[in-house]
Amino acid sequence: MNAQYFEEIALPMPLTQSAFAIADRFAAAQPAGSKRDQVRQNTLAVQVVADYLHLMGIATAVSDSDSWNAVTQLCSNVADLVIPGVGRLECRPITDFTAACYVPADVWHDRIGYVVVHLDLDVKQEGLILGFVPAVTQENLPLSQLGTIDDLLTHLFELRTQTQASSTPVQPQVAQQPRRTQLTQWLEVPLEELDRFMESGWQAIEQLLSPAQLAPAYAVRHDPQDPDAVTLVTQAKRLDWQRGDIPVIFIAGVAELPEAVRIRIQVFAIEPTSNLPQDLRLQVLDETGHIFLETVSGHHDRGLQLVFEGEKGESFTVQLDWQGETLIEHFEI
Repeated sequence: MNAQYFEEIALPMPLTQSAFAIADRFAAAQPAGSKRDQVRQNTLAVQVVADYLHLMGIATAVSDSDSWNAVTQLCSNVADLVIPGVGRLECRPITDFTAACYVPADVWHDRIGYVVVHLDLDVKQEGLILGFVPAVTQENLPLSQLGTIDDLLTHLFELRTQTQASSTPVQPQVAQQPRRTQLTQWLEVPLEELDRFMESGWQAIEQLLSPAQLAPAYAVRHDPQDPDAVTLVTQAKRLDWQRGDIPVIFIAGVAELPEAVRIRIQVFAIEPTSNLPQDLRLQVLDETGHIFLETVSGHHDRGLQLVFEGEKGESFTVQLDWQGETLIEHFEI
């Protein structure tokens, strides 16, 4: 099997600046030499697979993986990705199509499968997901033994189904739907009375932002590129990461247009002189869980913003991802 064969059947995923930044940070914490290269490639392979699974609507917990632990990175050659409720998926990197994939013996157990990712770090800057096997018993895995990426999805579906079946309570219960903020209800209440009708956690922007932050925040109300000068009803809430640092202010705005509803989502650092943390990912997911809008913070971003339109009754979810932790807000238009 050669490069042309895999380029025709394999799945390419871009290596983002965020992925490189995390991989470089992990590598820099290791002793100089081959260990740094190993950790960098392992980290990139894990992120390629995680990004693909997110596109497929499959949740991952990168920060719970051994590959995200500095001590384990130093002591082992590990590239695992935790899939909550299912198990650990090993994501092995290669840089040469002619070689077999090396799978160290210490990751032959406690894995639900193995994915091989070819890394093109220079020209295309992409990860090519070559295929999947459910188990390995040898250090050098021939690429000819790989099943397709569809085999991986089928395998994960079967494992999740088995897990759910084994954990089903004797008395069946109706699955709870997530609590959704009803955005168009904001349009039905006079602005001066809105605070009295808000759901828990939502407040007027003035109660959360300092005067120095209010000017950029209120830009959310009027879009200079909007010929109709649409005015949005906006509310805000504070979101905190479990680790306790870098809280952010989450702002949602809604306006009714003649044939649709405009939604604007914005995130600020809560400190008036602070920027958002680098590589903070803001995503909007549709009703099926697929990402249809996304942006990522850079070195000096004070805020992030996404704007889109929908129809009354539609649901969507907003996710904030940073260093493997995810904050989620559910909405209905």
